Amino acid sequence: MTEVERLKAEIQELKKRTEKQTSFENRLKLVTAMVAVITIIVGVGQYIYSTRTDFRKTFWKEQYVLYSQACSAAAKIAMAENINEVPKAYAKFWNLYWGQLSIVEHPNVKDAMVQYGEQLKLVEAGSAKPWSLKPVSYHLARACRKSLAETWNPADLKDLVGEK
Repeated sequence: MTEVERLKAEIQELKKRTEKQTSFENRLKLVTAMVAVITIIVGVGQYIYSTRTDFRKTFWKEQYVLYSQACSAAAKIAMAENINEVPKAYAKFWNLYWGQLSIVEHPNVKDAMVQYGEQLKLVEAGSAKPWSLKPVSYHLARACRKSLAETWNPADLKDLVGEK
């Protein structure tokens, strides 16, 4: 073998090694880029999940507070001998009815609030007795509890299974 042929063979060998190294380096770069993209996607996913979870917690806490206030106002009115004895509870009920509660209430709670409001209007007009507010007040409280059980479930509320 001549010197030129030997050099050509070495050059060919070096080309093969370089191609293998380049191929390996390209694969390594691709894998690194894929890992980076996956890391970014996972990070964005975790951020979105965390943001949604934080929003839900805030929403549920506010829902619980407003449900409690609505039930408390409705019960105070229902337990009073006369609606005029509880002006703060009366005002609170209607403020929640026409305002904040509408933002977070479940449709079943909305229906219960409407039923209570209609009954309250009848009591105000003298068409119904004040004690007639008690069952609709209780119905409102149960609707709130059922709503919380469906969305938040802070306690094991098994007694609500199958309840309408």
